[in-house]
Amino acid sequence: MSESATFAIGLAYAMASPVSSLRECLKQLAVLTGDLCLSTERLRCSLAVGDALLTHMPSLSWSRTADQCSWPAIGTERYQTSGGDASYTIPFIKMSSEGTYICSVLVNPLFASLDINLRIEEPPRVSVNIGSALSLQEGGEQKIVCEAENYYPLDVEIVWYEQDPAVSGQRVGAPLPKVLQNILLSSHKHNQDKTYSLSAFFYLRASLRDSGRQFTCSVSHQSLRVPIKKSFILTVEEPSSWLFNLTVGVIVITLLVILYVMLQFLHSARQKSVQKKPY
Repeated sequence: MSESATFAIGLAYAMASPVSSLRECLKQLAVLTGDLCLSTERLRCSLAVGDALLTHMPSLSWSRTADQCSWPAIGTERYQTSGGDASYTIPFIKMSSEGTYICSVLVNPLFASLDINLRIEEPPRVSVNIGSALSLQEGGEQKIVCEAENYYPLDVEIVWYEQDPAVSGQRVGAPLPKVLQNILLSSHKHNQDKTYSLSAFFYLRASLRDSGRQFTCSVSHQSLRVPIKKSFILTVEEPSSWLFNLTVGVIVITLLVILYVMLQFLHSARQKSVQKKPY
C-alpha cells in the first residue's frame, strides 16, 4: 500500500491589541511543514519556533475530514519542545483511513493549520486463465480472461494486444502491437476490503495465420509506475494432421478385419475339403 500527501498552509491571527512582543513572536513562527512517513505510517507535522514563542506554550490538535464530513479531533496535546515534532501516527492504514488530516497549532492569538491529504493506493494483482503457451486446432475456440484484482482506487485500464514475439523486444523499427477490439469487460466487483476487481475477456478462434503470435494483457493503474503485463504464445495445428492420422488408423483397422475374415473363410473351406475326402 502506498500513500502520498499534498499540503496547503494557512496562517490566520487576530490581536485584541497590538502587542510588540507578540509581533516579534510572529516573526519567529516558521512555515509549518508536513509529509507522509511511509515506513512508520506517520503524518509528520513539525513547527520551528524561537525562544520568545515558547513562553506562550503552543497547543496542537489533529482533526480529520473524509467524504465531505468532519470527524472529531483525533488528538490534542501541548506542544513538546523536543525537536518540534507534532506528528500523528495512524494505528493501521486501511481504505477507510483516506481523507484530509488537519494539523492545527494555536499560539494565542496566532493560529496555523496544515492540511495533509492522505490518498490510499493499492496495486492490482493480474492473472490470465491460461499459461504462457496455448495450443489449438485450426478453427478451435478458447475463452481468454485477464483479471485485475484487489486494486484501489477504482479507475483501471485493461488492454489486450497481439504482436510477433520476435520483434517484441526491439526498440527501433519494430511494428506497433495490434490492439484487439473484440474485448468484453465485466462489471466492477466491489470487494469486502473496499478494493475493486475487473476482468477483460475475449473468444480466440484459432487460425493458422495467428500461429506463433504473442497475445498480451496490459493493466494500467495509478498505483503502478509501469503497466503489469501477462503474455502467452499461440500455436495453431492444422486439422489435416489429426484427420490424416484418423483416416490411416481406420484403413489399417479395416484391412486387419478383412484379413481376419479371409483367414477364417480359408480355414473353414480347408476343413470342409478335408472332410469330403474318402478314407
